[in-house]
Amino acid sequence: MKTRNIRRAGYVLATAAALLLQGCATSHVSRGVAADGRSAAELKFPDAQQAWRKGGTWPNTTNLRQVQPGMTKDQIIDLVGTPHFNEGLFNVVEWDFVFNFRSTGSPVTCQYKVLFDKDDLAGSTYWLPANCADMMDADATPGAARR
Repeated sequence: MKTRNIRRAGYVLATAAALLLQGCATSHVSRGVAADGRSAAELKFPDAQQAWRKGGTWPNTTNLRQVQPGMTKDQIIDLVGTPHFNEGLFNVVEWDFVFNFRSTGSPVTCQYKVLFDKDDLAGSTYWLPANCADMMDADATPGAARR
């Protein structure tokens, strides 16, 4: 419980700092996110170079596979960490991440987006490029569901 509160405090401080440094710019935010968090009129991904976590992260794919609709923001933070971009502090309907994956050959960089519903629960997830979802299958256990 204490660890989660510390993570949340860290997220709030990092987001506040990003707001000050970036002048509250949120031009990458998707428009028209549905109340159920399952779609957006215009889905936008931010420029990966603008992430405050420069270079993205190497996620634990077992944890990343567990992200699913209905999860709280705290549960997602516990699994994959804080978002890598500044979507704002209040009424946030999306989080964006930059993840790196090992592949045959050079590493692959992918962007991951979580849309939230009106109750701040995860509604849906998206990948850029879309075939990055295959990274979850690359080392998946038999029968693991793909997002």
